[in-house]
Amino acid sequence: MALHSGTSVSYDVEPFLSTYGEKATDSAFPHSDSPLPLNLYFAWDLPTDDDFWYAALHTSVQTLKDVAIAEGIYKSDFTAYPNYAISGTTAEELYGEANAARLRQIRAMVDPKGVMELAGGFDLG
Repeated sequence: MALHSGTSVSYDVEPFLSTYGEKATDSAFPHSDSPLPLNLYFAWDLPTDDDFWYAALHTSVQTLKDVAIAEGIYKSDFTAYPNYAISGTTAEELYGEANAARLRQIRAMVDPKGVMELAGGFDLG
């Protein structure tokens, strides 16, 4: 870790009860069958090490997903938990294929000039 100016690595699992989403209503995040949110936090000092640590984060996320799928506690079609999603996460990964398409339709109706895109955040594509 010190070779790449790393100062901290943290993996936090926040288990939700299986009933967490049973009263979920129609919204952007399809959370009625939400998986366990997983918060990965890596800290480092030097901007020259950004690529190393971003790659390490992406590798960690994929490895944990693969293990969870193999263990039967995670489905490959689960969406990412938006509050903890890593940069570059697609709208489909955040909201699901159908929901991302629906959100794009809503955006086209209520924000045809893309004003809300100026606020940043994840791109609906």
